[in-house]
Amino acid sequence: MFVLSLTSLWAILFAYKVSTSYVLSPDDVYQGNTFFDKFDFFTEIDPNLGFVQYEDRNTASNSKLINVNDAQQVYIGVDYQNTYNVNDARGRPSIRLETKKTYQYGLFVFDLSHMPANTCGKWSAFWTTNKQDWPRWGEIDIIENIHESNVTMEALHTSPGCSLAGNQISNQMTGRQKTYNCDGAATSSSYGPQSPGQGCVAENTNPNSYGTSFNEVGGGVYVMEWNNQAIKIWQFRHENVPQDLSAGSPNPSGWEKPVFSSAQGDCNIDEHFKDQRVIIDSAFCGNWAGQDVFWKETSCYKSDPAKYPTCNSYVANNPGAYKESYWLINSLKVYQNIATASMPNSQIAGPSGSELSRNQTQEIGLSSDASSSTTEIQDSLPHLSTSLVATQVSSSTTESQDSQPHLSTSLKATQFSSSTSLQKDYPSTLSRIASSLRIPPYCANDSYTTYWATATGSAAVPVESAYKTQTMTPSAGVSGDNFAASPTSREETGGGLRAAFVSKSSTLAPILALILGMIN
Repeated sequence: MFVLSLTSLWAILFAYKVSTSYVLSPDDVYQGNTFFDKFDFFTEIDPNLGFVQYEDRNTASNSKLINVNDAQQVYIGVDYQNTYNVNDARGRPSIRLETKKTYQYGLFVFDLSHMPANTCGKWSAFWTTNKQDWPRWGEIDIIENIHESNVTMEALHTSPGCSLAGNQISNQMTGRQKTYNCDGAATSSSYGPQSPGQGCVAENTNPNSYGTSFNEVGGGVYVMEWNNQAIKIWQFRHENVPQDLSAGSPNPSGWEKPVFSSAQGDCNIDEHFKDQRVIIDSAFCGNWAGQDVFWKETSCYKSDPAKYPTCNSYVANNPGAYKESYWLINSLKVYQNIATASMPNSQIAGPSGSELSRNQTQEIGLSSDASSSTTEIQDSLPHLSTSLVATQVSSSTTESQDSQPHLSTSLKATQFSSSTSLQKDYPSTLSRIASSLRIPPYCANDSYTTYWATATGSAAVPVESAYKTQTMTPSAGVSGDNFAASPTSREETGGGLRAAFVSKSSTLAPILALILGMIN
């Protein structure tokens, strides 16, 4: 019988080098002829009181406000042929799409050839939000601005208790942070006053980032990364898209600085963002663009204040101004995160002179696959390949507002060469060893907070009741610093073995939860 000592078991666990990768499910690809099938057409009165009539799918198709061209590009436009009564309750016909799916985390990649051009009266956006209780569960604005602006604004809107640092602490982003308190009702922050409803806003200073200038260079790609540590946004021209992203294996850790980042602020992401739907819309006027203070800055008002005293008056009577107010979308893709851990080539001695010789990479992953828990044993000699897979019913995405996201785990011990008896007994032996352990949770050193697996990410609970979700939070509570709640990247030595590279505590969750969850 092959038995691992406690020291050897921990040696195996912490010799892993942790990294992050993203995978893409076909269900999370929005493009071509099936694009509109995955969206709901919002047809209610504009929540922002815009001068806009949102159309249903049939009306939009018949009115040629939507179509898919021969190149499989998706067109989403507005009516640019008719005038309207400025006193109508609803105004110019347009489209507002909301994904049927909701997401908890992801890498959102929006590839565009054209976005609504700079025009007086327009308010177009690509954003995410929770369907209910705004802003309790957050809003993330990825592309947004009004009128003739040449730059886009990135912003977060939340309930009280979330604020950002921008570049006040470090040069972590290329955008210019304009307001810092994400609370939707806030009028001030640690860095100065702001207006109610602004949230924490950054201005994208990249050239060709928005509107007409964006279209003149053939468009580009916007990427938003959302995890439990931070929310970040990048913007790339097509010729500058990272190679790994083009290849379908994005690795944001190797990219240039983001335009926007919530890192180093005082915002617990999981407490403020949940179950987001992706929204694409083109509105007019409303409670931002329609305000006099903003309308009177436009060239349209200044050219004839008497003729166009309000935003609505211009939008109602100038259909031709909106011919270029359309989205031309190549694709929207939502990647899901998988944390992987690889172990260097080494030999780790077990008790009784047994030797575990590693031939290929071992992986620990947070998987997106929706399948039942299985154990696969490959009996071919001279190698043993074992997969212990605990999967989720709904991986980081849900079809309904009430579904709760669940993380899943994939533990693969691949191709160990050993004795025949080890190959035969190893799978069952590992379970017995793990279930017999009586060990405390890992803490890198005395300055770090102890981490426990929890179901909700909001409080410490017994591991036995929650290890399957493997969300890691500190038992001592979350610090005000967004990164203080997890260890910074560093090396820890253990028993003379190769040091383990620890990249944020949550990456070790699959290992810790597997072991800790088996403690009786």
